[in-house]
Amino acid sequence: MRRRRGPIKLLRKYIVYKLIAKHRKGFGVHSPFTFTLLNKTLRENVPSEIKALARNYRRGFLSSKATLPRSILGAGALLSSGEQKNVLVSQIMQSSAISSRYGELLYLLSKHFGADDILELGTGLGMSTFYLATGSPSSVLVSVEGHMPYARLAEQELDNADAVNVEIITASFKEALDKLKKERKRFGLFYIDGDHTLEATLSNFNRCAEISTQNAIFIFDDIHWSDEMDAAWEAIKQQDQCRISMDLFRMGIVFMNKKFQKQNYIVRY
Repeated sequence: MRRRRGPIKLLRKYIVYKLIAKHRKGFGVHSPFTFTLLNKTLRENVPSEIKALARNYRRGFLSSKATLPRSILGAGALLSSGEQKNVLVSQIMQSSAISSRYGELLYLLSKHFGADDILELGTGLGMSTFYLATGSPSSVLVSVEGHMPYARLAEQELDNADAVNVEIITASFKEALDKLKKERKRFGLFYIDGDHTLEATLSNFNRCAEISTQNAIFIFDDIHWSDEMDAAWEAIKQQDQCRISMDLFRMGIVFMNKKFQKQNYIVRY
C-alpha cells in the first residue's frame, strides 16, 4: 500500500532541502554542461502564448462540473474513499495535475532534450502531457495511462489544444513498455509519474532504460512523496548508468550520458 508522507513531515523535508540546496544559477558547478543547464537552459522564459494555452487547458478542467470514475491507480486512488465511485474532474485537476512552475520546467526540458521522442508514464488529465508536447512539437510523445476515463478525456482535450504529436496508450505501464520494447521503439526523454512505490518505480525505470537512447534523460515526479519514493530516488541515482542527478525536491532529473563524470546535485529551484 502506498503511504504518502504527511504534510508536517513533508514540510520538514522541504526545510532541510532549502537549507542544503545549492547551485540555483550554476554557481559552484564545475561541469560546463551542468552550469549551462542551470544558468541558462532552465532559466529561459517560456513563450507567453504557451503560458496562455496552458492556463486555458487547466481552467477548462477546473471549471468543469463533470465527474469521472475514480481511479484506483497512482495518486488518483487517494482522492476519495473507496466507497466513492466518481470524482469531480475539477478535483482531479486541482489535486493531481502538475503546477505551472514545474509544467514550464517540463516544457524547457522537452524543448532542449526531446528531439529523440518522449515517453510519459502517467497521463492523468494531460496537463504534463501538454507541456511536454508543446516543448518539442516535432517529436512523437507517447503517453501511457492505465485508467481509460482519464485517457479518453485527456486525448480529447489535447486534440482541442492542437497537441497533435501525442499518442496515448491505455494500458498498464508493464504492458505498454513490453509492447514498445517489442516494437523496438527508442526514446530520449522520459517523464515517470506513476505508481509511487519503491518496487514499481525501480521496475519502471529499468524497463524504460531498455528502450532508451544512449544519452537519455529521465525525469521523476514526486521523488520525496513518501519514504519509498526517497528510497527509489536514492537507488536510481546510485546506478552507474545514471551519470548526473539533480534533486529539485519535487522532481528528480537523471542524465545518462556516459561522457559525464558521475555527480549528484541538490538544486534550489
